[in-house]
Amino acid sequence: LVSWARDVYKRQAQFLANGGTEAAWNAIVMPESGGNPNAVNPAGYRGLGQTMESWGTGSVASQTKGMINYANNRYGSLDAAIAFRANHGWW
Repeated sequence: LVSWARDVYKRQAQFLANGGTEAAWNAIVMPESGGNPNAVNPAGYRGLGQTMESWGTGSVASQTKGMINYANNRYGSLDAAIAFRANHGWW
């Protein structure tokens, strides 16, 4: 694997180890940030889940926990957040 692919694979492993799911990685993280925890879009959204919230910075572990908390608080569950993103193209 090329180095960027290795890095994404390692980040995915960290994401999963901290409570994330394969479905959330594929449906939210990859489309939002390409698996880059330091991604910032032109509007200022940042991190794995592309947010303005404070959990959009820091380690993969802290961003994963923040994403899960956000999904649970806003949508009721990570699965519901995935469904919302699938239907709206954002979360």
